[in-house]
Amino acid sequence: MFLYMDNTKKRKKIILILFAIAVIVIFIVCDLVIISRRHKAVAPANEKAAASTSVVDKYKSAEEITSEKNNPSDESISYYNEGLRQFDQKKYNLALTNFSKAIEINSKKEEYYNKKSQTELNLGMDQAASDTIKLGLVNNPNSDLLKSRLDILQTNLSNSQDGVK
Repeated sequence: MFLYMDNTKKRKKIILILFAIAVIVIFIVCDLVIISRRHKAVAPANEKAAASTSVVDKYKSAEEITSEKNNPSDESISYYNEGLRQFDQKKYNLALTNFSKAIEINSKKEEYYNKKSQTELNLGMDQAASDTIKLGLVNNPNSDLLKSRLDILQTNLSNSQDGVK
């Protein structure tokens, strides 16, 4: 089919493919930047601050983190993990359903909005992807991850609209 297209159609198709690849690369880079920032934030600011924290405080913090991650009553984690599995298998409609359920249960997790938006983008639902991030920012107004994702989406939406004109 590709061999029988005229050059203009081939160019448009190639440009769209390159644009899609660029968007995916940008999302991956943003995720890596956010992850590296989180790792830096977790490290203690200085050794004095780390030394002044008592063993009991450290134990409570670890206990709270463990209970948050392993809380069986929080079904949102199960839906999110199932969505991730389906996303990796390129079953985007099923993944979208699970990410939506995870958000319904726990609207405070920025990762849920981020992955739902990425899924919508993969389904060609650019405006829905942007709307998902905006909703995530309503519930997580200080999220650097969601702010950077919204900037990227808005740039891509305006670029694609300029290309249509």
